[in-house]
Amino acid sequence: MIDKKYHLEEEAGFRCDTWPAKNVPDIRPFPEECWEILRTLNLKPLKGMYQGYNMDLLLENLESPMAKGAVRVFESDKIEKVCIWWQVLSGRSISGAVIGFPRDDYDFPVMLIDWDEGRGPGHGMVDHMPLCDLVINEEYRLTYLDKLDDTFRKHADIIGPPSFHVWFRTLTGPFYIFFRTQAGGTPEYRQRILNLPLAYLKLWAETVKEAKPITDPAHREYCIKRKRVLQDWLFVRDPVTSVMLRCYGKELGSLVMKGLS
Repeated sequence: MIDKKYHLEEEAGFRCDTWPAKNVPDIRPFPEECWEILRTLNLKPLKGMYQGYNMDLLLENLESPMAKGAVRVFESDKIEKVCIWWQVLSGRSISGAVIGFPRDDYDFPVMLIDWDEGRGPGHGMVDHMPLCDLVINEEYRLTYLDKLDDTFRKHADIIGPPSFHVWFRTLTGPFYIFFRTQAGGTPEYRQRILNLPLAYLKLWAETVKEAKPITDPAHREYCIKRKRVLQDWLFVRDPVTSVMLRCYGKELGSLVMKGLS
């Protein structure tokens, strides 16, 4: 039950307890908490065609015999697309994500939050994914990423093994964190690890607000190319893709993944 006043339901059309999950009886209003941060970025729904897909179809909640949930996509003058996803699979486990990409004129990192719980230990990950080489362009790291260092250090004890997908690890930044959502075995641990992505999201929102347009044409071209490769890899290679195709069929499942990537 949600007691605090949140804006997700009235502004995005769903709430975390719309779809109960048997294996996660005490659902924290995590998407609501994420939205309270995102809504400060002057977002508006991303409508119409986006990279060949009709985003209008994601304005409605999703439902199939296997899964129920919502994928909402938004944009702003600086953000090409930011997605908030919440899903209950087979009425038992929950999955969620927040992922955001800059417009072509900006080079701030891609925001990534992903977690899953209710099926065994569960897992999650969080990152600000860079859009340029951090060795060649150390200033990028200093400007956008080093602000994560304090939060990263405070959560060093919960950092788990990284993703086993080599392609994915090549996309991540120096403050990428992978964690187990139930590894600590206590409610206090679960609350702590859900606070971690919120801290990263708050810092990303600050970065977006402070971001200035790219002035170097060559740097702009490179960042756009890297962003498109990143999006393509997430769309094609993410194991979640096969799950979404099974849940919603090829057409709608592909649309969900386009929202997420």
